[in-house]
Amino acid sequence: MTATTRATTATASPRRAGAALAAISLATFCFVLVELLPGGLITVIAPELHTSIGRVGQLVSGYAAVVVVASVPLARATRRVPRRELLVGTLVLAAVANGASALASGYGELFTSRVVAALAHSVFWAVAYPAATALFDQSQRGRVVARVAVGTALAPVAGLPLALWAAQHTSWRVSFGAVAVLALGIAVAVRALLPARPAYADEAGRGTRPNRAAFTVLLGVTFLVVAGSLSVFTYSTPYLLDVAHLAPGALSPVLVGVGVAGVAGMMFAGRVLDSRPVGTQLGALVLTTLALLTLVVGGARLPVAIAGLLVVGLCFPAFTVAVQFFTLHFAPGGTDVASAAGSATFNLGTAAGTFAASFLVDAAGVRAVPGPAAALVAAAALGTVVMGRVSRA
Repeated sequence: MTATTRATTATASPRRAGAALAAISLATFCFVLVELLPGGLITVIAPELHTSIGRVGQLVSGYAAVVVVASVPLARATRRVPRRELLVGTLVLAAVANGASALASGYGELFTSRVVAALAHSVFWAVAYPAATALFDQSQRGRVVARVAVGTALAPVAGLPLALWAAQHTSWRVSFGAVAVLALGIAVAVRALLPARPAYADEAGRGTRPNRAAFTVLLGVTFLVVAGSLSVFTYSTPYLLDVAHLAPGALSPVLVGVGVAGVAGMMFAGRVLDSRPVGTQLGALVLTTLALLTLVVGGARLPVAIAGLLVVGLCFPAFTVAVQFFTLHFAPGGTDVASAAGSATFNLGTAAGTFAASFLVDAAGVRAVPGPAAALVAAAALGTVVMGRVSRA
């Protein structure tokens, strides 16, 4: 390779960098959709496969378990592979896995294809944010992370309802097949737009201020917030219908509103993270705690329930953007491995929170969920204060 060629592959025009960033954001949309599909289509999949809803639900928990176990080892094993090739490879693997899901003749084949998709997921989230931030100067890291994360917020708001509509009017296999085609298309776009070695690859590959202690606290905070917040989101529908007595016809607009609030929260966090990172994360957690306590006190009143869930919907995505920012900031080694550890922690919190909440709901009803969730998020807020002090020390 000549010096001229090396220079060309290391740089990208602002327009190409912006297009590559959009492609990576679309890839996050795709992977979140891949993760959510079995849960979103659970009532459609179960009858056709002649199995129970609970067994189809195990496709979700099994997927999360694979991500928890595989994320860090796979990130370590692939850290010498160029990020562009890894992104393209994971998208192609996700396409193959979803294509196999669409063609599965039974539960066993569907479960196997989901394991393959989870392995692709494990590698993708380790490299997606480092690859995106490598396109821009690291002083813009907060804004870049927020723009990538928009795809994750839009997947449950736009992608999943469309997939469910297609499954209800045709077959759940069509939805899986469509996601496979989408993944292949995004793979082509990433391959065409992302430079082989972006200009800021070296800076994006290591933490801005490596700090193992602060990073460890961040992982603990992440676990607490995810376990608490997602337990509330998981049971938000029965909470609105059974506790707040929302009319069933108004459910979809309210849930869409929560999703739109999440996109707004992400964009706001992106604007202030670079200048006030700790304050952004702490503010999101304090507001979330107050919203959850409001649900505990007055959640039986419909306006209070809607307002509380909207605030949680606004703040949780903002928190996830802050977490990814701090992951890249405090990464004690490579940012790829740190991102993989963050992804594993996120999935562990998801599994633990929803698992514990299921027993709580059976014992005390869905109204009991916001109280413990508020305690977890409040503890995470204190952990954020500790993280800030540790980072300064």
